Amino acid sequence: MSTLWGGWLLLGCTGSPNAGDPATPERPQNLVVLLADTLRADHLGAWGYERDTTPVLDGFAREGLRFAHHHTHSSRTGPSVATLFTGRYPRSHGVVNPLDAFDAKGTLAEDQLTLAEILSSRGWQTGGVVTNRNVSTRFGFGQGFGTFLESEAIPAERVVSAATDFLDQVGQQSFFLYLHFMDTHSPYEGQSGGFVDPGYSGPVTGAHAELDAILRGNYTLTEADLTQLVALYDQSLRSLDTAIGGFLGDLDRRGLSENTTVVFLSDHGEELMDHGGLLHGYTVFEEQLHVPLLIRSPGVEPGVVDRVTRQVDVLPTLLALLGVEESLPLQGQSLLQKPSEPDTPIYASTQIRALWTARARSYSVGGWKLVKTDLPQPGQALYHLAEDPGEQVDRSVAEPERIRVLGEAMDALVQQWPVAPGARVQLD
Repeated sequence: MSTLWGGWLLLGCTGSPNAGDPATPERPQNLVVLLADTLRADHLGAWGYERDTTPVLDGFAREGLRFAHHHTHSSRTGPSVATLFTGRYPRSHGVVNPLDAFDAKGTLAEDQLTLAEILSSRGWQTGGVVTNRNVSTRFGFGQGFGTFLESEAIPAERVVSAATDFLDQVGQQSFFLYLHFMDTHSPYEGQSGGFVDPGYSGPVTGAHAELDAILRGNYTLTEADLTQLVALYDQSLRSLDTAIGGFLGDLDRRGLSENTTVVFLSDHGEELMDHGGLLHGYTVFEEQLHVPLLIRSPGVEPGVVDRVTRQVDVLPTLLALLGVEESLPLQGQSLLQKPSEPDTPIYASTQIRALWTARARSYSVGGWKLVKTDLPQPGQALYHLAEDPGEQVDRSVAEPERIRVLGEAMDALVQQWPVAPGARVQLD
């Protein structure tokens, strides 16, 4: 069933907790997940960025936990968000983009248990406001949501407005609200403000066709062009930050901040010519995998978590914060616990068939990172992240034994995870 609500496509999802009297959750606490699509961590002030892109989020970081070295497991939205809400790697939740058709999307199967399903079964009112088609009900991401609003790439102010309507509806009932923002996703055009140079006279506007042309090698950016492009990206982040400030202020005015866990994070980052390219999904470099994670929760002391953390660990962390016990085949562990390994390994993968076909995976541990590429051509590279965080110097020729050890460790780790066949939808 679908209807229109304030210009949104409103889809009624199966298992809606809004029918009848909801049960009382085990712990009277709310949960809000704020996801900024395509946001790299190193462009936030809390991570040391020189521009004042995120004054609101920087203040939010001081009120909660900042996970300084958080990593996602894919540079694509669908696999990453599925990991966030299932606590499983893409191999095991099945949301992997097929390569046998242009722009085909992996789909979250109905037998995958999600965070929304877990909480709705315990009486939480569940709502989602999403602006990225990759996490729509068409691809299985509406599972467990009583209210799920979908629209295409609208500004954060409208997402916040829809979220306010949801809060009005749930009243005093406990809730889980997921807001997916697209402001920092391309295209970047239409941005104006303090970071964008009004005197710039070059061709860069941040439009999709223009970015694709640059990525295909049809146009070479000058230094002034790149400066303007980064400024457009940063200005979109500043606009998002302002809208999030309005939402957090609304939580305060409603008296909800004291009993609401609020999480801010991203699905993946964005390349801005760091390795000669743009956009995301074609590589597994750090600018696409190192993403922000902030958690503010009642009773949790503010601070900085300086160790490596992973997206697969977020779901068990949220369940622990909410006091929810669930017997699940999770592949991560709560970030509130001491890690089971002294050096947490990070595995990531991506595959895409769009501007070109690409498939790559990476494994990092102990300050070293191995990257293996299958498409567009086979290859491998080794980076010493401790000395070379920008991944500019390939050490593979000088370190063949390290390549072997890391490769075997990566294969052994992946083989531990069961394979979910998943499903797919091909877009027209």
